[in-house]
Amino acid sequence: MDQPLVYIVILNWNGWKDTIECIESVFKQNYHNYFIFVLDNDSADQSFNRIADWLNGSSDFKINAIQELRHLSSPEIKKPVSFFKCNQIHNLTKNDICAGGLALVNTGGNLGFAGGNNVALRWITENQNEDSYVWLLNNDTVIENDCLSEMLAHLQSKEKTGRYTCGSLVKFYHQPGVIQALGGAKFNRYTAIGSQTLGRFLNDQDDIDHTHYQNEIDYITGCSWLLPVDYLTEIGLMEDQYFLYYEEIDWVIRGEKKYKLTYAPKSIVYHKEGSSIGSKTINRTAPSLLSEFYMGRNKLLFMRRHYPHRILIAYLVIFLQAINRIKQRQFKNALILLKVLLGKSKFK
Repeated sequence: MDQPLVYIVILNWNGWKDTIECIESVFKQNYHNYFIFVLDNDSADQSFNRIADWLNGSSDFKINAIQELRHLSSPEIKKPVSFFKCNQIHNLTKNDICAGGLALVNTGGNLGFAGGNNVALRWITENQNEDSYVWLLNNDTVIENDCLSEMLAHLQSKEKTGRYTCGSLVKFYHQPGVIQALGGAKFNRYTAIGSQTLGRFLNDQDDIDHTHYQNEIDYITGCSWLLPVDYLTEIGLMEDQYFLYYEEIDWVIRGEKKYKLTYAPKSIVYHKEGSSIGSKTINRTAPSLLSEFYMGRNKLLFMRRHYPHRILIAYLVIFLQAINRIKQRQFKNALILLKVLLGKSKFK
């Protein structure tokens, strides 16, 4: 095929319903030379078997999309769908890769966002096709049918002037007229605080200067991120010690001397945001304790790795965040942050 091969990597953790809706929209896209890795991170809700049953056509589960996005999953694709079911990814060979194919893989444990994705990324680096790409796509997303083709076309046009990785225009799933992210966000290298994602809460009918926002990106949000496979071999895999949060920023900083960032304005993704981990969202006023812990712990981990001379600033930021949680009467969140300051390294 003239189209380059794109490996689509979708990580699931206790979210099989979201993952099925995501896969459905991916299967309906107008780009054809892709292969999907669906990675299950040791879910406790039988996700691995439920996704397999749906692909086999032995499940009666019906996607219940919101009205505005029903066109992305209806009518449903015909079942059964041919796929590889792998308890270990090593059972998959390069000869198994085919256009429109899918591998459902058990990662063997809850490895976190980076570690789970790395199961597929490591396989891709060892079995890569020349001039191929990797698309990291959150399981709690659905895509317009030209999402990948628009993103790839934009990335290839930018590659004429340099080396790039590419994000999408992300909208809120439950408010599809409202922008969640124009590719990614800004990041303060002194405080280790990321800004709200660029363009957040803009209306999709607003007059948006995409060139301006493309120049503002410090990191691309991992919910939709297209990278040339060369990025994996040159920069390495994501740092799985983070488990959750900061892995995207870390990856960008490691590669920033070789790769620039951009996003494709016509590549539309709808994201439910934080549905499995409890991140702060458009409707949630406080992050979950899980989210709070890893955001705080990894702030310190990140600064020790990249800016150790600024680590005291990161400690101060976390302390002030804990004080703010107390003022907001979010006492459990405050306690988690104080434990992070005292060296707590594992959640629970």
